[in-house]
Amino acid sequence: MSAQGKSQRQIADHFGVGKTQVQKTIKRKAEIQAEFEAGAPLSKRKNSKPTGNEQINELVHKWFVDATRRRINVTGPMMQEKALQFATDLGITTFVASMDGCNLLLSATT
Repeated sequence: MSAQGKSQRQIADHFGVGKTQVQKTIKRKAEIQAEFEAGAPLSKRKNSKPTGNEQINELVHKWFVDATRRRINVTGPMMQEKALQFATDLGITTFVASMDGCNLLLSATT
């Protein structure tokens, strides 16, 4: 069971990911949280895979760190909206913000 009383299967179903992915994320929770709190750049993170949207990812990460330091309760839809805003500002018209990435980040850091 997780800290919120939900099973790993329930979390996986909620986010539309596999149970193994949830297990690995929970196992690395402290490491992931420390990386974000330290402001580790996305390119330096373990298991970071290129998405073609690294510039947007980096901007969202910086915004997320800043927002959480200011004690703003960041939600997945807020992160998605911010990512879309950054893509628009950068002139990237083909970008689609995925909730999977936002939700996994949020579940790993809460």
